[in-house]
Amino acid sequence: MIRVYGYIRVSTASQAESEEVQREQIEKYVEEMKIRFGELESKILIERQPSGKSGVSGKTRMKDRPVGSVLLTSLQKGDHVVVLDLSRAFRSHRDAIICLDDWREQGVIFHSVRDRIDTSTVTGRLFFQFLSAFVEFERQVIAERTKEALASRRQRGKSMGGRPPIGRKVVGGKNHRRTIVCSKTAAAVKRIIELVDGEKLSIQTTAVRLWKEGFVNPRTGRIYSAMGVHRLYKARMEIMLQWAAQCGKTYEAIMSESSSDFMADSSSANQNADSHST
Repeated sequence: MIRVYGYIRVSTASQAESEEVQREQIEKYVEEMKIRFGELESKILIERQPSGKSGVSGKTRMKDRPVGSVLLTSLQKGDHVVVLDLSRAFRSHRDAIICLDDWREQGVIFHSVRDRIDTSTVTGRLFFQFLSAFVEFERQVIAERTKEALASRRQRGKSMGGRPPIGRKVVGGKNHRRTIVCSKTAAAVKRIIELVDGEKLSIQTTAVRLWKEGFVNPRTGRIYSAMGVHRLYKARMEIMLQWAAQCGKTYEAIMSESSSDFMADSSSANQNADSHST
């Protein structure tokens, strides 16, 4: 005999009426299913907190709901799941497509009364394909918009959120935050380039030289470890190009400067950063 599970989710205690509406509509739908499938074994599962004083949020995934998890583990090939509408079962289109795809592979048939979805029919399968395409389109649009937003913030020197990139720091108020290269970091990176590329020293030996010459990490106040030197060396071009932009000079001009000229640039760049952060 075909098994049918009616799934009801109650959001809040004030929606006791909603529970009755869902039950009535689902039971009516199951009765109509008997005309097509014959005798059925039906069971209604109600999702609400054990206390009965509050409901279960639609933001919670089916597998993380108390009754929803029981439903998922009970389903077998050929079973049917009936809900009043998609929002009662799933928290998002993406959540729906993941769950429905699992049920499709498992051989479980899904019905949504109000949405007129029946995945045992051609129309229902077409809906599933449409929903899959829509979710993929939605994912790509979000990814593209995020990528464009990050690129725009990066181009304007704005903070990307979280810890700033290696060798940079965030300055400015809440609405004027931007990422700049610290003058002490720029000086350390310039010296690393000179030692590694110029004198052909190893990263380990370069770290020792930086320590002897008094270079410290401006963020931690500690000497640079070999790993820290390695990370700065890998990001050297990005750091020094941004530093050159802050100073209003070219990369070649910055790298050919003497120590005194470099310190003068540091003072000028810091003043520019302060003016942008106010």
